[in-house]
Amino acid sequence: MKLRPLTIAVIFALLFGAYFLRGYFSLIMLAAIVAYIFNPLYKRLARSLKNSNAAMCTLLISFLALLLPVILVIVLSAIQVKNALESFSASHIDLGKLGQDALDWINISILSHLPGDHQLSMNDLQNYISKGAEAVAHWFLNTLSSSVSSVAGFFTAIILYIYIFLNFLTQQDRLIDTAKRLNPLGFKKSDVYLHRMGAMTGAMVRGQFIIALCQGLTSAIFLYVAGLHSLFFFMLIILTLLSIIPLGAGIVTIPIGIVLLLTGDIWQGALVLLGHFLVVTNIDNVLRPRLVPKHVRLNPALTLLAVFAGIGMFGFLGIIIGPVIMILITTTVEMYLEATDPVA
Repeated sequence: MKLRPLTIAVIFALLFGAYFLRGYFSLIMLAAIVAYIFNPLYKRLARSLKNSNAAMCTLLISFLALLLPVILVIVLSAIQVKNALESFSASHIDLGKLGQDALDWINISILSHLPGDHQLSMNDLQNYISKGAEAVAHWFLNTLSSSVSSVAGFFTAIILYIYIFLNFLTQQDRLIDTAKRLNPLGFKKSDVYLHRMGAMTGAMVRGQFIIALCQGLTSAIFLYVAGLHSLFFFMLIILTLLSIIPLGAGIVTIPIGIVLLLTGDIWQGALVLLGHFLVVTNIDNVLRPRLVPKHVRLNPALTLLAVFAGIGMFGFLGIIIGPVIMILITTTVEMYLEATDPVA
């Protein structure tokens, strides 16, 4: 039997399958990554439990390990934001006078220097606020009208994730064997692929998120010491999420430090800025060599491109998926260069 037509058919089937499932690619990748991380726990539980029971226990533990810390921090941050708003409401600030002072400053310092008559009044401000409130109300109604389908889609995604996760968890050896057999480069090269992709995935999940958490926590502590006491957990969430992307928490902390300096809080602003540049930015340099294996490290430019390309294509999960795809590309190029090296 000739293999060439069958090979073409298999390639076409794989490409069409990827296109057919493109809407669920991120969900599939998330399930595969979490299953890879918790697979050692599943194998340990499977020694004393049935495979199905071990898989369900692993699923429950993975949910608890991933969701409980996030829910706890979100609840604490919500409480802090609520308390901060109540403190602001009880501070007896004359908002009318504050608004009029702001309008006077805009009219005198900015609009008076422009050609023509461009003066703002409280009526103009009220009209702008009214139009903005109307736009927000329309947006809220549209969001509310689509909430039923959004909730249905969320529960559908949860059900799909559970089935995919359990399949990856219990059929991992079979899936790896299938991938090796489909790889035209052979079993040995497939081992290199799988090893590097697994190491990169583990490094990005464990390494990148641990680094981001440390950077976000450190930045939040500096802001707390500088006087931002009532929003510690809220800033912890925001700064940790920002630290995942290459630009980092400096997007928030640097402007806050500059504002503190300009408003006369010299030591507080200097603490925030120096803490970011001398401590937070160096956390990555200290932790990355210990958390990310050297053989799966990407060039910084490739990492930056992979992260942003992944975010643009897959959303938030692209932070992990992008570098994994990039390591697959670089591994393919390295294997080709090794195979075509005349010295080898």
